[in-house]
Amino acid sequence: MRRTTRWRRRLLWTLAVVVVLAVAAVGGAGWYYSGLVIDPVHTSGYPLEVTAVSGDQVTIKGGADTAAPGTYGLTWADGNALVGQVIAAGAGTVTRKVTEVVHGELRPECTPTSTAGCGATRPRPPPACRTRT
Repeated sequence: MRRTTRWRRRLLWTLAVVVVLAVAAVGGAGWYYSGLVIDPVHTSGYPLEVTAVSGDQVTIKGGADTAAPGTYGLTWADGNALVGQVIAAGAGTVTRKVTEVVHGELRPECTPTSTAGCGATRPRPPPACRTRT
C-alpha cells in the first residue's frame, strides 16, 4: 500500500510540473507573438514631399496614389492635417485642398519621418474612430 501511495504522489507531482511548464510555454509564446502582431513597423523612407503651401492648398510631390479621390491624413514630424479634394494634378505633383490642420504648422519641404509620413494617403477613419491629441 505504501508503494502505491508513493507512485501516485510522484505521478501527481510530474503532472503538475508538466502542466505548469505547458502553461508557461503557451503564455510566453502568446506574449512573443502578440508583440509581433501589435507593434507597427516604422520605416523611414516615404517617397512624398510637400513642395508648396498656399492658403488652404498644399502641393505634394511623388507617389502614384496621391491623386486618388477621398480625404486623407497628411502627417509630418511636428503635426498632421487632413487633405480633401484634388484641385490640380501635374507632372509628378498633386495640389489638394487642406480641410483641417489638426496639429502643428504645415509648410513646404516637409519630409516624411515614418510610413505615416508626409503625404501618407490613408483613408480618413469614421468620426467614431478619430481621436485628437
